[in-house]
Amino acid sequence: MPKNSKTKITVQCALLLAIAIVLGYFSPIIPIGGVGSLRIGLAGFFYKLPAFIFGPAYGGIVCGLKDFLSYLIRPEGAYIFPMTLTAIIGGIISGNIFRFIRSRKSENLRTMYILIVAITGMVGVFNHLSLLFHPNGMWGKFLLSLEGKNVFLTYGFYITFIIGTVFYAINMFLMKNNNRHFCNNHLKIFISLFVSDIIVTTLNTFVLRAYYQGLAKLPFMVVYAPRLAEELILILISSYVITYLYGLYRKFNK
Repeated sequence: MPKNSKTKITVQCALLLAIAIVLGYFSPIIPIGGVGSLRIGLAGFFYKLPAFIFGPAYGGIVCGLKDFLSYLIRPEGAYIFPMTLTAIIGGIISGNIFRFIRSRKSENLRTMYILIVAITGMVGVFNHLSLLFHPNGMWGKFLLSLEGKNVFLTYGFYITFIIGTVFYAINMFLMKNNNRHFCNNHLKIFISLFVSDIIVTTLNTFVLRAYYQGLAKLPFMVVYAPRLAEELILILISSYVITYLYGLYRKFNK
């Protein structure tokens, strides 16, 4: 990559990072167990964007810097280094997934998407029925051995199925209105965000419980469920906004 291109990318990443940090000041934090665990705001649209425009390396760096600089400029509680690491991991994962599927045919991705969503729903139903009607069977005993965590494999799959179905319905509605190019990019960005953000949210929940005694005393799902629900909603919203910003960038930087 030419030196002037690297400089241009660095400047653009810095601009997006600055916007994200400023918007982070207007992001309210919702406490769980006396600890700030949920943050709702617009910053994610901008610090996640470099992963899709410039690739996983830049995505990881910008996400990590956003977490570190936000604390440095305006500390809110203790600095938790593992959460900076998970932010970097999230940027790298989303950038790599998008890079891998960007050139894939959207029709094939849609087919795979439908199959995965359908299988997720069916597995959730199967697990639920196993707990209700065959708790003494081999699979039922395994699910019961997970205790409270078996909700991941039942209601967790239900929620994923519902969110996935709603997304697909919206995507098809937009496509009927001649927004095919937007929808093709949107599907790929949504998949990338979904995988990376769910992984980061899950890891961060374990990190928070390890660092804060108040959260560690609560059942895992009490902490994780609201964080997961918030993240699923944000993924749905962010995927549209980031796709729009991605399209604007590509349009003015041809």
